[in-house]
Amino acid sequence: MDFTKYEWTLLTSADLPFEFTDIDQAINDNLNYDLYLGSKSNPQRKISRVLFSKIYYLWRKLNLGLNFRDTQGSHIIKNDILQKIKSHLKSNDFFIDTEIVYFASHYTNKILEVPIELSSLEAEGSTVKPFKDGYKMLIQTINLRRKN
Repeated sequence: MDFTKYEWTLLTSADLPFEFTDIDQAINDNLNYDLYLGSKSNPQRKISRVLFSKIYYLWRKLNLGLNFRDTQGSHIIKNDILQKIKSHLKSNDFFIDTEIVYFASHYTNKILEVPIELSSLEAEGSTVKPFKDGYKMLIQTINLRRKN
């Protein structure tokens, strides 16, 4: 895919409905950063999701040096950065969000985490299985660290 035709790409979460507070923040900021991470700020999430998020944050920080609270939210990313990292992206599941942030951080330090609100419609039929998907993502994190 050629990302040079447009200046920005918006990637949304795979399974949770969001408001557009991340887009508002980026526009209000005059798009001064290369990557905006929509970090979930609504505390009314299932306890298993909250627990998984906290564990995964610590795991990413220790293993990949990523000090962002939420790499699994939305991403508003400059396409020149996306063009540079696209050949490094290997995942075809939830882990791709972590890969994007990890590789983007090698090309820019202009990354801003902004709060994003979950809509009141948090997906009860979510396809995320916190323990099964969480374990898989922990292994993928180890593999990413080994390869890079």
